[in-house]
Amino acid sequence: MLGRLLGQYDTVFFISTCLWRVRQRYSMLGAPRSGSLRDRQRLSAKTALAKRTKPAKIRADVDHYYVGVVTKIRTVSDAKREFYSHHNRPISSIYRRFVEELLVEMHLLVVNADFHYDPIFALGVVTSFDRFMQGYQPDSDLASLFYALCRAAGGDSGQYHQDSQSLRDSCQNVIWTDLLAQVTNGSESSHSLLLQTLQGIHQNSNFKYSRLFAIGLYTLLLESQPALMEKEESRQAVFSQLAETLGFSEDKLHKDLDLYRSNLDKVEQLLKVLEETAEAERKKREKKAAKALEEAQPDLEQTA
Repeated sequence: MLGRLLGQYDTVFFISTCLWRVRQRYSMLGAPRSGSLRDRQRLSAKTALAKRTKPAKIRADVDHYYVGVVTKIRTVSDAKREFYSHHNRPISSIYRRFVEELLVEMHLLVVNADFHYDPIFALGVVTSFDRFMQGYQPDSDLASLFYALCRAAGGDSGQYHQDSQSLRDSCQNVIWTDLLAQVTNGSESSHSLLLQTLQGIHQNSNFKYSRLFAIGLYTLLLESQPALMEKEESRQAVFSQLAETLGFSEDKLHKDLDLYRSNLDKVEQLLKVLEETAEAERKKREKKAAKALEEAQPDLEQTA
């Protein structure tokens, strides 16, 4: 009887020793011991923290990707590298600064989480490029430059041109005061594309305003109601109504458009200087050619 009890005691002791060793090894691997209150509390805190931790909000429609909770966003250097991969010809020094500034501006907009492409923005990009690239030589490079700009900003040049033209077609003979009233009332209009675009902006509390968007609006106003834009008072009134209806800063709109018109005047002056320089060079070449022909004439007479 005593021997049987001792045998049972040895068995229990052996099992207890094995469990203790397993527990020690498991603890070395970093797992909490079930019998420790402090370890159970630590595990509970870690689990709660893991449930609360979520990846940061990023744009998924540009050119980013998730790496755990770390997000890689395209940089300005990436955009410039993309641009020059599509346009590898030299850019005229007079226009290079404008091209690079437009590239950076478009890039910084499209990587912003609140930015959404719309036809008015597209019209602003197309108009800016066309107006500030006037006189560029060789003009055969213009299509390549615009294509590279749009690709570097994650867009398509064909879509920019198509949306711009469609928007122009939809705003023929539009009366802006009536149109903005329809935007707030949610009613329909024959100017469907323009109205839908403005209504979408009106309903978007996080709309990302930009200088290029302002230029697109200004272009529409000039083409649909040119007489309205000639008078300072009426122009300021429609700008104020636009800013109030669409929910962005009126002061910012005024400053951006004043700067835009000022830069257009500078471009006109630059084009005149370039034309005068080209004309002077042409006359200089003609004079030089005439002088060479005059000097060669006596030799021809002697030969005859």
